[in-house]
Amino acid sequence: MFVTILFIFSSIAYAQTCEVANVKQVLRNVLYTHFIEPGSNPLSLNEVKDILSFYLSISEGLTAVDCSVLGSKSNKKIFEIISLGGNLSNKIAACSDGTQYGECSTFKPKYCYAGSLVHRCDYCGCPSPSGCSTDGKCVTQTENLTVANETVNCYVKIDGNVIKSVLATDRLDCYNKTSFGSQNCQVYTPYFKEGSNFLEQYFGATDRVNNEYCTCQNGVCTQGNMTQNQTNLQPDLTVADITFTPSSPKTTDYIQINITIKNIGALSAGEATIKLDYPGGYWRSNIPSLEPGKSYDFINLGNGPFPAGTQTFTALIDEYNWVLEQNEDNNILTKSLVVANETNQTAVNLSVSLHSLAVNTAYLEVNYSKNFDTCVHLVTQNFKLTHTLNYFCTKGDYIKMSPSISDFNVTVGQSYKLCHGNNYNICSGLKTLLNVTPASTSQTNTTSSTQCTSKLIDFEDDPSVGGSITWNPDYGAEPQDVKDHRAWLNSKGIDITGTPNGFVWSTRISGPAGETGVVVGFASPNYNDDDGLSDNEVLTISLLNNVLVKSAEIGLTTIPATVNSVNNVPSTVIIEAFNSAGSLVSSSTKTFTGVTNNIYTPTKINVSSAASDIAKISLKTTQHPVEGVYTEDVSIC
Repeated sequence: MFVTILFIFSSIAYAQTCEVANVKQVLRNVLYTHFIEPGSNPLSLNEVKDILSFYLSISEGLTAVDCSVLGSKSNKKIFEIISLGGNLSNKIAACSDGTQYGECSTFKPKYCYAGSLVHRCDYCGCPSPSGCSTDGKCVTQTENLTVANETVNCYVKIDGNVIKSVLATDRLDCYNKTSFGSQNCQVYTPYFKEGSNFLEQYFGATDRVNNEYCTCQNGVCTQGNMTQNQTNLQPDLTVADITFTPSSPKTTDYIQINITIKNIGALSAGEATIKLDYPGGYWRSNIPSLEPGKSYDFINLGNGPFPAGTQTFTALIDEYNWVLEQNEDNNILTKSLVVANETNQTAVNLSVSLHSLAVNTAYLEVNYSKNFDTCVHLVTQNFKLTHTLNYFCTKGDYIKMSPSISDFNVTVGQSYKLCHGNNYNICSGLKTLLNVTPASTSQTNTTSSTQCTSKLIDFEDDPSVGGSITWNPDYGAEPQDVKDHRAWLNSKGIDITGTPNGFVWSTRISGPAGETGVVVGFASPNYNDDDGLSDNEVLTISLLNNVLVKSAEIGLTTIPATVNSVNNVPSTVIIEAFNSAGSLVSSSTKTFTGVTNNIYTPTKINVSSAASDIAKISLKTTQHPVEGVYTEDVSIC
């Protein structure tokens, strides 16, 4: 008996329990890193195989498992592999509402699949009291509709007349409560006349969430069967063009793809999807509603590099037929792109070395070596470009350049590196910027474009890049992760809000012209709007804890794209300062181009008050390129 008890005690002592949810998350990060950034994966291939095999062996329904077993490939205990993989940061992208790939959104029944939110009620469930339909969407019973009145915001119209209405929290909720998929024409039969009827559902006065024709004969109503004239009174989405930058790429180039979508129909087209198939993969996203005759440029950055030869790219819009169109056969376009082999010079390993970096009086002394002709960029640790003109183009060993310090946005004591101008995967090591200026001529400010010396917040510190900082209340209760994100922002001494209701969020954007670093955008009413500050939007930055300042300076930027809708397109931003009573005390205006002649050119805007009474500032734009203007940092004096 004594021996048996000792044996049981020994087994318990050496058991290690792991939560299944944590195993899954670690496995997701490990697999993503293994395939996307293999050089930064701390696990060996055998360890990756072991954690994958272990996860696939877990029985459905378990929340915790014994992970003290040995992996058959690495001969290492599974909990040790999980612990090692748990040190990886989560770099997996998210859908527009912040939902991780392969997870259900808080907006049931949306599911994040390959970058797009799709309907999966069979997996994600439906909000009460709706139920799951065979097409993956949630549907609601007709008794949930009430007689139309002014207190509700979701309307059903037939031939332009409101016949039913219901209170909805957002456009998806409106759709779920008023649309019944293929049964719409049967459900609304009591309200139809003989012949053709045009059925619509609206969230609010102008946001149409669904539309279709129903034809009734002898009291039996069916979908479609429109006359030719009725067919012409519909939206019609088409892929107008696909363009590439550069247009004649090499095998080492990253390619920017611009897809132009146009509504050539007679009615407004609601939200739809876009899918691009490219060599070796595909991606999906959403496109906003389009009025008749309007176009939308969808820009996708950082594709490739692709192998040499003729490569095929196919764009498909409205893949799930969310929009009832005049012509369903013009939703696809295929374009070919010839990718050339790099020259013999680049067949060898490309390399660049930064030997020294220093400020000397009015000059920036840069000593480097590189074995290729392409110009290199001086960037921060997070790949933020520090200059707007090309200086470091000469190939050779120990090349010394001394451009003017005023042309660079750099700070003594910070670290920088040189990167290949077309491929930021080819970079030197980091070097700290030193100040070797003689004492008698020492400069007091080596950050060329900054006038405020007290930086309140640099969004590079953001612990949740890619997530919402504030929440649009029209989309329901604020999730906990958004509350946590906003608490971090408030801990920096500021709060950021936007009007009309929308989402303040952070991101990092890369493109052929460079990389922004972490920036803050504002999208209203949802993520289908331009992601930066645009149109009639206003972004307000409030100082907390009764702080009042004399001046404030805001970093401004745009997406680093080189397409015509961004390159050399001016942005005009108005900054206004208010005192604690809400009165305007000062304002200024700045016009800039975020990308100038294909070079990334961010800027700063400032405002000041002699009375040192600034309590909050607001930003708005009167003109901007595609995707609007982003905020990069906030400084106060």
